[in-house]
Amino acid sequence: MQIEQAEAELHRSQTVLQESWRLVSSTREQLLKQQEALTTEVQERRAVEEALNATLATACAGWCPEEAWLLHGGKCLFFSTQEKRWAESSADCEKRAAQLLAVTSKHPAEIPKPLESKVYWIGNNSTWTEEKSVHTPQRESRQAKCATLKKGKRAQDFCQKKRHYICEQPASPPAPVRLLRRLAGDPEGASPA
Repeated sequence: MQIEQAEAELHRSQTVLQESWRLVSSTREQLLKQQEALTTEVQERRAVEEALNATLATACAGWCPEEAWLLHGGKCLFFSTQEKRWAESSADCEKRAAQLLAVTSKHPAEIPKPLESKVYWIGNNSTWTEEKSVHTPQRESRQAKCATLKKGKRAQDFCQKKRHYICEQPASPPAPVRLLRRLAGDPEGASPA
């Protein structure tokens, strides 16, 4: 009788395990289908994003001073290929009728992902010494620290160190767009920002 009870219990356990296995297999299949659908959706969205970026780049051609500049977030950005000290970087931006990129909040700055790997000099700067903040970015002491952008976040480094830098200036619509704005009565179409 014990053997019969054990066999019956074993049969019930086997039935429960088989049902659990069917449920797990069914759930796994559903998850795989969802994963496949999500992967397809991500690929489609990336394709749409690339197409929109290409269209935007074509539509916005001429909004920045020259090809070396990148239209990003309503601004024209120049990413230096040379490394300079902070003051030299600031002066080079001024020569380009621009300024070092201003990062005013503690939130990460929006810059294109492939360019995040470098550390850049940025503006809107105070220099830091070991004891206090000095609001004169032109200060050339060896202890002075200036604002940098590292992995999209504001940081600081010694101003005398050579780094790449980012210049910014407002995007300005090309002349035909300004003309159309002026003809439409838009006062911003009167001068080239």
